[in-house]
Amino acid sequence: MLVEGDDDARYIQSIVERVASLSGSFQAMYWTFQGVDTLLLCLEHYRRGIFELIRNQRSLWEKCALVFDVDYVTDRERDDIAKALQSKAGYAHTPLYLWPAYTIESTILTDRAKLGQILFELIRIDTGASPPAGVETATVSAHEALRARLFTRLDDSKFLEAIEAQRTARHGNLDHGLSVKALRNFKLSHYLPHAKHELNAGFVHHMATKVDVTDLVREVYQSLGLTLVTDNLFDRLIQSTTPHTRPAAWDELTRTIR
Repeated sequence: MLVEGDDDARYIQSIVERVASLSGSFQAMYWTFQGVDTLLLCLEHYRRGIFELIRNQRSLWEKCALVFDVDYVTDRERDDIAKALQSKAGYAHTPLYLWPAYTIESTILTDRAKLGQILFELIRIDTGASPPAGVETATVSAHEALRARLFTRLDDSKFLEAIEAQRTARHGNLDHGLSVKALRNFKLSHYLPHAKHELNAGFVHHMATKVDVTDLVREVYQSLGLTLVTDNLFDRLIQSTTPHTRPAAWDELTRTIR
């Protein structure tokens, strides 16, 4: 499994075991690249120089799967990047999954109704007691507060400059590292309408960071008079899901890489 960082490796392992009810039996070796840009720049070198050369009946590359996020891109751009990578020589049979959220942690925010149920279970596990009334109301309030903050960010010139710089760098790294030109229109003006449309539709996962996820959960806890322990929060969120409440992206990931 070729992934961005150490946390991604741990989370992916837990997610797949949770989805497939395979606790302890999903056998995978993880290679981490400390960031998606490093992965994009180094992947072809690793494929040709290491993974294709190590073999036992099949090469190590033939057993590899790629999982990473592409940050500030539209849904169409995400699909175009995936198609361009899989049409590249040597990648056609490589399982590839690009997170449909800004980061792996923000996949937990893709469905607000499910989020309330997940947080109800998280509180039950954390406190060892039945959660107080109002979890759903507190979740809706915290979700709306986050949505408002994200709208505000889109009015911040420095934030917008950072997005454009990131999109420009992602375009360059896809091109230079993999000769993939899928992110052709990388200017900010191409992304902003998508970002605003998603926010207007009530979604936040396309922009929310892992810090935003922690802040939202903390706000829910505080509104209920509880104190959140942030250590291993996403690990605990994973364990608080059920087949009915987990994000659809987790099932898509599992089907892709198993």
